[in-house]
Order: sequence, then C-alpha cells, then structure tokens
Amino acid sequence: MFHGSASKLPIGITLFERSSGCENALEQFVESYRASNLISRLECAYCCDSIDDIDACGGDLDFVYLVESVHAERSDQAWLTECQIELENGNTEQAAIAAKAYWQGLPFTNADHSVIEVRTKETTILKLIE
Repeated sequence: MFHGSASKLPIGITLFERSSGCENALEQFVESYRASNLISRLECAYCCDSIDDIDACGGDLDFVYLVESVHAERSDQAWLTECQIELENGNTEQAAIAAKAYWQGLPFTNADHSVIEVRTKETTILKLIE
C-alpha cells in the first residue's frame, strides 16, 4: 500500500488514526450508515493500493511512501460521489443505497469511475518511493 504526505516522514514511523477535519453534511450522512465494527472515515489514516490513486483519493504527492498495515478496509470512493449527487437531487433513499455500498466495500457500477481508498487505524512507513 501507499501513503502520500506533504511532509517528509522518518522510515519506520507508525501513523495512527486522526480526525480528518472533514465533517461536512455528506460525511455525516455516510457515517450514519457505518457499522460500528468498521473504521470511520472521520478518524483514520488513509492509504491506497496504487500510487496512481493517491491524488484522486485526496492525498498529497510531495512524498509518497510504501506502507504496511495490520488491518485495513477498502471502499470505492465513487460511491461517495454517487451519494453526494443523490443528496443534491433530494433522493435520500438512493443516497443511502450508495452509502451502504461504500461501507460494504462493493465495486462501483462503472469501473471507469472506480477509485479504491484504504482506511486503517495505523500504518507503518516502510520506504520513501518518490
């Protein structure tokens, strides 16, 4: 897995969950459908399986690291976009379906729009890639 950062970090350091500071209406709506045993989007460390997905997942590209996590959960960010569109259209029922699909880790219906993000409670920096 990979983690993008704006800061140079020491090799071997473990990054722990942190508040994302992104507690807008969409995040609160999606969070309301999270099962209690899943890692919250509001309090996690984000990673990606592909370096190419870091930017699309909102990560910084100044320093890209190879990382390792003991436990990680994967979800398709395209469901979040779908959820936002449905909420903007006033369709909370379809937005709820999208939020549930996100938490279930289902692939998005259109693979061309799919971007997988990885949430973890902690991840260890193994190597600076770029």
